[in-house]
Amino acid sequence: MTIDVQFITLPRDLARRLRLRSGDGLLSCGKMILPVRFGVTAAAGSVEMSLFLWNSIGLQDVTPSWLGLYRGPEGVPHLGPVVAAVSSFPPAALPSENQLAFAGLTYSSRERGVLFYVTVPEKLDFASRRAGGFVLGPVGQEGDPPDWREVALPLPDVVINQITAVGPGQTEAYRRLGQEYAARPGGYPQFLTKGWLDKERAFRLLAADSLAARYVPCTVTLAAGSTEVLWEMLDRFGQVFLKPTRGSAGLNILRLTNTPPHFLAEYRLGDRNIARVCDSKDEVRALIEPALGHSDYVCQQAIARPEVDGGPVDFRIALGRNGRGRWEPFYYRGRRAQPGAICTNRSYGGVWGPIDDLLDKVFPRSTHEMKEALIRCALDVARAVSGPEAGDCCLIALDIALDHQGHPWLLEVNDRPNLGGGRTAAGKFAIWMMSELMLSYSILVAGGTDRTLVWPLPTLDP
Repeated sequence: MTIDVQFITLPRDLARRLRLRSGDGLLSCGKMILPVRFGVTAAAGSVEMSLFLWNSIGLQDVTPSWLGLYRGPEGVPHLGPVVAAVSSFPPAALPSENQLAFAGLTYSSRERGVLFYVTVPEKLDFASRRAGGFVLGPVGQEGDPPDWREVALPLPDVVINQITAVGPGQTEAYRRLGQEYAARPGGYPQFLTKGWLDKERAFRLLAADSLAARYVPCTVTLAAGSTEVLWEMLDRFGQVFLKPTRGSAGLNILRLTNTPPHFLAEYRLGDRNIARVCDSKDEVRALIEPALGHSDYVCQQAIARPEVDGGPVDFRIALGRNGRGRWEPFYYRGRRAQPGAICTNRSYGGVWGPIDDLLDKVFPRSTHEMKEALIRCALDVARAVSGPEAGDCCLIALDIALDHQGHPWLLEVNDRPNLGGGRTAAGKFAIWMMSELMLSYSILVAGGTDRTLVWPLPTLDP
């Protein structure tokens, strides 16, 4: 369906200054950004721009109010940019936390002159330069699930990768996606968060960085069928964590403690914390080898941490890249493990709360200094994982511990974090801040200038 909306006549000198040209773009209708196709033709002393609204939704109640022109590469104004989050599944099939994050990006984009939509790899048609994208329909009642609607949209200028696992039939489409959005020479990458930042790669990059290396616990890769390095780590540190290189929510993590002549193995099984005494290395090997045979693991030095109410504490800090390309912290939480649990993750029953409250309990005389130390650590780590080898991350969450002397230690790097759902005040604020940062960075990546409206046109009557 294509609807001819309006013809606009502009003075020729204005059109020349704006360098208008035919193409695809966006029409701002109040807080709703709609895709348009527009053509530019010259007439005597003027230029006529024709706007076409195509494959849109809810047109009956929409009155176009202005055309948002943003200055693009080399000063050429363009409409947009168009930003898409590419997921493994359509948004309605995703957990509510992911849907809330995408909804937050949608609402923020409408305030910024950005078209944002969610799609899956197989709905990107590079031949026609079109995509099947999911956008939000009208806002419903409080508590209603988001109303996602599929419409035909332009291919995005910037892709934010949110694919955690390539599904059946998506391999070729995902490969093509990476090819089409390869980094321009000397420019910003347009395919953000490639998902390369597993634990092995992250800690290798950090260990090679002079600033970040001081925050990195000793971490080595465990090869399947070989446990010699494990015994060396236990002899050296007394306690270590075994972590899958690709994992989240603290799943499949095991803590080993050397308590001669025994070893203590602690892990989570279902909803229970298990503590098992192993009498020999062979018994430890029999316990861990099934896991090592199915996944790659790292062995990491355990950090002795202060405790609150019988559980060790650590801290989560999330950072995003802003419209200048710099990392900016926007989310801070303190986390306390349950007694007997080895992780502070929610899947282990961990309790999350304001970072200042927890710092005040463990370092009451130096709360401010400890928070500053955590932020310095987070910024140094973020800068160390900013490059192409890390997958061009635009958003990361870091789990950081403080030892008894107040030195920060990095525990985890997550390039596609869950920030807590967005139903609490802290979660809603985190989603809003995340959306603002990601959109600002996307505008930078697309070659635009954030919040630079070049020319507002008069009201258009369809």
